[in-house]
Amino acid sequence: MERDGRLGRNSEEGHATNAILLESTLALRERDVFFARIEAVQKTGEALVLPAPAEDEEGWLGKIAIGYTRQFETRIGSSGVLLGIGAGASLSRVAAAFEDAYDGS
Repeated sequence: MERDGRLGRNSEEGHATNAILLESTLALRERDVFFARIEAVQKTGEALVLPAPAEDEEGWLGKIAIGYTRQFETRIGSSGVLLGIGAGASLSRVAAAFEDAYDGS
């Protein structure tokens, strides 16, 4: 199992926003790979190029994603190529301050 996490901070013109990222992969039998990722970023409406009044707001945007890939090794001459086929699903969240700019979705 591989895991990674990052924290970030963006500071511009006396104003700072934050970000967090966590991700993990789990490989079973070398061919079956499961993955998960969680990310959240704090943004201003101005940074997202949203129209007024959302441009003056600030909020968090987030996403959770999970997936699976089945890998297949293919030989081309003496070299091997690892191909994969899989599926994934994700769920996103937009701050209430930005919902109108994102058509309420």
